[in-house]
Amino acid sequence: MKKLLLSLMLILISQLANAGVVSIEQLNKVNKLNDVFSIKVVGSDFDYPLEGFGLNIDFEDSILELLSVTVDSNIWEFHQTAGERSAGKVAKIGGASFKGVENNILFAILDFKAIGIGISDLIISDANHRTVVWSDLTLSDIPLDFKNAQVQVVPIPAAFWLMFSGVASLLAIGRTKKLKYPL
Repeated sequence: MKKLLLSLMLILISQLANAGVVSIEQLNKVNKLNDVFSIKVVGSDFDYPLEGFGLNIDFEDSILELLSVTVDSNIWEFHQTAGERSAGKVAKIGGASFKGVENNILFAILDFKAIGIGISDLIISDANHRTVVWSDLTLSDIPLDFKNAQVQVVPIPAAFWLMFSGVASLLAIGRTKKLKYPL
């Protein structure tokens, strides 16, 4: 019984040892409609070099339009896939390397265009597909911690335009009065 418990504990510890964090970094800010911006999907805290990865990204397709997905062939030299696109999702983005990739890892860069107003969650998940897997050089599956993000597209409010036109009108009226009635 003790050997069985010890074996189970060792298996659990070995699975947690190479847990990595996969997160999103936004490269440029989104301010208004039709802005184009990029996000990087990055990884950190992996104990061993990665041999491959596979991920999905979900987003609100009424707010964001996906323009491109880039998996760097210099990093993932053996295999790269930009994924399969559908409404509000890119599935099976992946890459593989013979040499193993370590330290701060760039998985993919995604370019979006803001096409609607509102907030869109960017949700990363495991592709859970045979050809694109998260594994280290020992071909062990790796537990992951996904850190999701949000993108907010906000129009310039109508109150700003109203205030701006009012101030401009007052300045114009004040200037014409100075010209008509000099002191």
